Amino acid sequence: MKKLLTLLLLTLTLVFALASCQIGDDSGDDSGDGSGSGDSGGTGGSGTPDAPTADVIWSPTTNTVIVSDEPSSKIDPLQSHLSALTGKSPTLEGPNSQKSYNEIIVGKADRTLSDVAYRRLSRYADENVLSDRLESAYIIVAEDGSLAIAYSDLYARDAAIEYITENLKSSTLSVEGTIYRNTFNTLDFVNEKNQEQREAGFAKLEPVMGESAVDALRGLYSLYTSDIYMWLVNLYDPEIGGFYYSESARNNVGYLPDIESTAQALGILDTSGMTDSFNVNADSTNWDEMLPASTKEELLAFTLSLRADDGYYYHPQWGTQIGSGRKGRDIGWGNDILRALGYGYMLEEDYVPEDGGNITVSLRNRAASGITSAISRVKTSTVVAASTSFEQALASKQAFINWLDEQDLSTNSYTTGNTINANISRINNAGLRPVLQQYLIEHQYPNGLWEPEVSYRSINGLMKISTSCFYVGAFPNADKAIESVMTVLGLPMSAEVESITFVYNQWEAIRTLLGSCSVDKRAEVEALLVEKAPTLIFDTISKLRVFRKGDGGFSMNQETSSPTSQNVPVAVPGSAESDVNATAIAISTLFKDIFLLYEDILYGSDKNNVSGFPSLYGEYDAYYFLDRLEELGTIVKANTFYEDPPVITFDDYDEKNGNEANGIVK
Repeated sequence: MKKLLTLLLLTLTLVFALASCQIGDDSGDDSGDGSGSGDSGGTGGSGTPDAPTADVIWSPTTNTVIVSDEPSSKIDPLQSHLSALTGKSPTLEGPNSQKSYNEIIVGKADRTLSDVAYRRLSRYADENVLSDRLESAYIIVAEDGSLAIAYSDLYARDAAIEYITENLKSSTLSVEGTIYRNTFNTLDFVNEKNQEQREAGFAKLEPVMGESAVDALRGLYSLYTSDIYMWLVNLYDPEIGGFYYSESARNNVGYLPDIESTAQALGILDTSGMTDSFNVNADSTNWDEMLPASTKEELLAFTLSLRADDGYYYHPQWGTQIGSGRKGRDIGWGNDILRALGYGYMLEEDYVPEDGGNITVSLRNRAASGITSAISRVKTSTVVAASTSFEQALASKQAFINWLDEQDLSTNSYTTGNTINANISRINNAGLRPVLQQYLIEHQYPNGLWEPEVSYRSINGLMKISTSCFYVGAFPNADKAIESVMTVLGLPMSAEVESITFVYNQWEAIRTLLGSCSVDKRAEVEALLVEKAPTLIFDTISKLRVFRKGDGGFSMNQETSSPTSQNVPVAVPGSAESDVNATAIAISTLFKDIFLLYEDILYGSDKNNVSGFPSLYGEYDAYYFLDRLEELGTIVKANTFYEDPPVITFDDYDEKNGNEANGIVK
């Protein structure tokens, strides 16, 4: 009997011992939401750094290892967090390194726990569903003293690391199972990070500009949302390699991408701050660092396909009968793209292709596959010779003066200034800049303008002339000119503000003219700009808001985009939509010039040593733009013709239609 009781007691003891043991973790591969043991942590244990201490992931007595091939900049927040908690800096190892204890595995790695985490993530958030919903997801799993983070994309990666740094704050973390998992709207995350970036910048500006001015800036920034770059990316045609001017151009037969819209769209990426995280260089373009190689190849092929033997750029939808303003602008834009892509050497006068030009021809042919299919949707017409009136004006001093006399400078100085601005390099090359400057000085009114009345229109002309015709510090009668500009800058919104250029031109003119003003006048204007900053910025907001359109960007006119650009068709007439030209003005010129102006005033020579104004967009915005760019497919156009632009291709060009020295074919 005694032996029986002893056996019974031993049996009961064994049963209770088995019942108290936990086999594996409690989450399984299909665990629910929650944080496991959360931040309760363990006691720290008494293990050595070279051996696991129960299920402790990090503590002051363990050597934590971060396993990942992600950029170090993305791991830094996690590394800094652990260093602050434990007093020890984690070791960084690659995903194929030898397994050790107390690992934090970020992303895919040659680890069983990493496989487990990604398997759980796939069951929790299907990759295809996430893509369809534009969502991101991550999961954080712990097992045997190590932790793994699995994520769907870079947004989820950073969100997961942020969760750890904000929620797991014990110096010792001891946990098993699924710690946390989350699915979120990707664009919401991007917008949240964008707002955080802006607010950080505003906080630095407030001691310098004042609370009222910074509040005004918040209102100005609020006009620039992610809708802008979502609209912009959808204007790109990957089969052609260029950007359309507007959605109506993209959607309708008769329109094709153009070099100016393409260059301006790329410029928006730079001036909005979107490319800064890829290669910060204030003196050059960065979009070439941001965009994938395939897109840059498309852009290069498109640009070269439009470039003729005379160096100008001609579009299939416009032919060669285009004005000097159009030609001058396009050669500037096209050459800028080539330089940014590393092909500026092709623009040198003594450049001779090593293979006799086969590279250029082959690149044109590459673009031709996309352009030909697009051209097939556009009516063809007879090719005509390019206009040569401006070329003739550059033949001599008297011819140039005669041309200037023929312009309506005193009634429409903007148009004259625009033509001069677009062709200033050709004027310089002809040695006629001194002639131009003397002519302008002789025809300038006492108000510093080239029209007798001070108005939005006359200031527009001043801006065009001031930015190209005179050297820095040498603008004539600058004090009177800037007084005229300040008068118009303070005017309220009205019907007279016909286009978005009427909002931008005053800011550009002020920034250009300040360097030519007398010391007293410059000090007076700068003090006024600082004092009235809140009012001036709010006035600019009220004017800009009129041009903001529902598709995300800005329109050239108050109600619609402009159907033409430099007298060629670019959009369906009457379309209440944004266009690239106006949006570029709202970002690349207006926004940039306001900030550069105030940075010059507030910081002076120290402006390069301060953060200045926050960028409109940041790294997450850039990656979201790239994600959408990668998804673009074939553009399906409506069958209705709204325009009937002429078409020319290099393959069917008839030399007899334009064989003069300055025509498309020499």
